[in-house]
Amino acid sequence: MSFKILKEFKNPVLARREVVFEVLSETSPTTADIKKMAGEKFSAHEDVVKINRIKGGFGEKVFKVEAHIYSSKKDLEATEVKTKKQRIAEMKVIEEAKKNADKPAEASQ
Repeated sequence: MSFKILKEFKNPVLARREVVFEVLSETSPTTADIKKMAGEKFSAHEDVVKINRIKGGFGEKVFKVEAHIYSSKKDLEATEVKTKKQRIAEMKVIEEAKKNADKPAEASQ
C-alpha cells in the first residue's frame, strides 16, 4: 500500500492533527489497517488515531482517508463522541465487573 498526504492541519485547541491522505491498495483497506499505517507514518500509537472516513470509488484502487491524530488517549476520549455500539459495549463490561465483584462476597459468606 502506498501513502500520500494531501492535507495536514494542526489543531492546538483540540490537541490533534487533522489529516487527509490517499492510500493506493488492491483491496479495500480495513479501519485497523489504516490506523496502523497512519500510526507508523505520523509516529503515533494506534489508540490515538481516529479514522473519520475511508472513501473509495467503485472499481478504484485509490482510497481517500480523513483522520484525526490526537496527542493522547485522554484527549481523544474527551473530544470524540462515542457511538451507540461503543456505549453498549462499555455498559456490558461494567455490568460484568459488578457481577464478578458480588460473587466473591457471596461465596465467602
